[in-house]
Amino acid sequence: MKNPIIQVLLADDHAIVRDGIKMLLSAQKDIKVIAVAENGDQAIQLAKEHNPDVVLMDISMPILNGLEATKEILRTQNTKVVLLSMYTEEEYVMTAIRAGVSGYLDKQSAASTVIEAIRAVMKGEAYFSPSISKTVLKAAKNQFDSNYLSTRFERLTKREKQILQLIAEGGTANVISKKLFISVTTVYKHRQNIMNKTEIRDVAGLTRFAIENNLIRE
Repeated sequence: MKNPIIQVLLADDHAIVRDGIKMLLSAQKDIKVIAVAENGDQAIQLAKEHNPDVVLMDISMPILNGLEATKEILRTQNTKVVLLSMYTEEEYVMTAIRAGVSGYLDKQSAASTVIEAIRAVMKGEAYFSPSISKTVLKAAKNQFDSNYLSTRFERLTKREKQILQLIAEGGTANVISKKLFISVTTVYKHRQNIMNKTEIRDVAGLTRFAIENNLIRE
């Protein structure tokens, strides 16, 4: 049975940062720092030895970085990992989320958020500092937009994709009809179907859509 006191392993290669966070956590009645690591390899060993409830892990550490250490710890143990980092770029944040972290804190705001983060992840919640939340939302929106564009493109038939390409290349209905040996009326019908399926109502928008789906190049 887990101890009601939240047991924390702190991993950071900067002594000043470690000491500052340890002092902050030690002032809390429900949190106890049970071990401190100076690099990723040591963090893995101490996690195995102490089986902490939460691991506070810096990303940039010698011998083994925090992300790789996190993957190894989560592969073998049932614990929560909250990353501490100066890196707020999407690449780092999404890699961390895919690795299975429960939280990600920007080091600049860690002093004001780390206690709340530890308590939140122990309740099974995810916790991200404000700057990281913006990155996560942006990444999610980009992924949604990409998937949505891809889904709309996949709705088109082979002939509609062919006509979309010719429209995007500047072809008029007359030019397209002659090139594909179909009537102008059929071209207009296909174009209307393309607009309905893509929800795009003008040639400029269709051209951008064709470029985004690699039918033509800018």
